[in-house]
Amino acid sequence: RGIFNQDIRTTNTPGFEWPYGTGKFAVFSTGLTIAGYVNNSLRMAVASYTGEYLLGRCINGVFFNDSTFKLYRVSRGDNQNNNPDWARWGLMVPFGAPFKDINNNGTYEPSIDLPGVNDASQTIFVCLTDANPSSHSISEGFSGGTLPLGAEVHLTAWAYDNPGYEKMQFLKWEIINKSTTAWDSTIFTIVNDPDLGDAADDYIGCDTSRNLGYCYNGDNLDGDGSARTYGANPPAVGLTFLNCSNSD
Repeated sequence: RGIFNQDIRTTNTPGFEWPYGTGKFAVFSTGLTIAGYVNNSLRMAVASYTGEYLLGRCINGVFFNDSTFKLYRVSRGDNQNNNPDWARWGLMVPFGAPFKDINNNGTYEPSIDLPGVNDASQTIFVCLTDANPSSHSISEGFSGGTLPLGAEVHLTAWAYDNPGYEKMQFLKWEIINKSTTAWDSTIFTIVNDPDLGDAADDYIGCDTSRNLGYCYNGDNLDGDGSARTYGANPPAVGLTFLNCSNSD
């Protein structure tokens, strides 16, 4: 549905566990929201708590989905024999799924090429769209419920285990207007609900010189360290925009 950092398997459960395996969580939910005018009418594709995107693509403003559209995941050590997503990765290459073209022929070949971001320990890819009106709801969270924009979103998420990078997650959104009408005055933003352990003592801020939004604890003690709280010396968490480009 376009959201991440939330565990939707159970109600009201955060999803950004840090460190992994500790049962401590730094973020409750995150997502990409798009807002713009279509023929002078405001339309949005919202992702904050439930998400207005669906698996699939948009063709001239019309929603399309089949079994091809799913979440694809490849990890270091996988191959075409032990991971079906590796073998089927080529189905998503036309939608922007990254791969290392070993023989430089421009075609994804599962027996030769390496799917995913080069040198990443794991890569996830999914193609989403907000083109189905039934996915838009005023109960989404932060706004929502307008007519669709007709956005097609190619989302790549990856991480490294190299020293110095192992505490980061990287995400890339490629957003394309696949409707038949231009968007005007369009805004793209990340909606993020950080709950840094005990959510009652969080402070948030931004560093405009670094395009960075962050959350930190109000003091040096987050709860008592039990359950989801961090206790003494809690961490901080942030999101930053590394690169933004626009093309017609």
